Amino acid sequence: MNIDDKYLLSDIKVSKRKQDEFFSIIKDRANGKPVSRIIKKRNFWNSEFCINDSTLDPRPDSEVLVSSGIELAKIFIKKEINILELGVGSGCILLSLLKEIHFSNGIGVDIDFNTVMVAKKNACNLNVEKKVKFLVSNWTNGFKGNFDLIFSNPPYIKSDDIKNLQIEVSKFDPIIALDGGKDGLSCYKKIFKNIKNYMSNNAFFLLEIEPCLSKHVVSIAKSNDLELFSTQNDLSGQKRCLIFQKLKKN
Repeated sequence: MNIDDKYLLSDIKVSKRKQDEFFSIIKDRANGKPVSRIIKKRNFWNSEFCINDSTLDPRPDSEVLVSSGIELAKIFIKKEINILELGVGSGCILLSLLKEIHFSNGIGVDIDFNTVMVAKKNACNLNVEKKVKFLVSNWTNGFKGNFDLIFSNPPYIKSDDIKNLQIEVSKFDPIIALDGGKDGLSCYKKIFKNIKNYMSNNAFFLLEIEPCLSKHVVSIAKSNDLELFSTQNDLSGQKRCLIFQKLKKN
């Protein structure tokens, strides 16, 4: 590059502690730890989110739930839109929606207390803390409400398949956020059992899925009086988001 040697030299002194910290980080990355896990933050939609060992590392493919939710919000003529997310994690989906949809309020539910604390921190960082409440609960257990937009990205990896995932996922994402049971459908079955009771008359329920599970999830929805409204693809063109409404009765 014809660069003078002096540009490659420095008089900066680096402490032994900082050197050890640097090489420890390099070792972590060499062992498969994602950069986002190392720096404890991840960009998602239009914001930066804190994460920790209890939260799922947000994926760009999940942004399809946000974009779909923003478009669906335009359908409602009511002044205020109530949003629920089951399995809120870092809050990346719910909080992104609350930032984008001005007249909205939200509730984020997660079974893990430490995860909820991360979501609360992110809400404060994004200045939407007055628009959201968080609950520690197992899906829909222990609370009531009526919502216009409901979101969930539940665990949907088959238990036996987790060991075959990339090391960045299998070793560093929390198993509770990945394991969907033997068939990958256990969490969907639990959610659909009661979700209709939380939906307003014209509500939409948006679910992230593994593409190969699409037909099975639609079948579970139908058995619980919900019908498919539309599907949305992720960045790679795969079916990633299913949108449901209450079954219209003649």
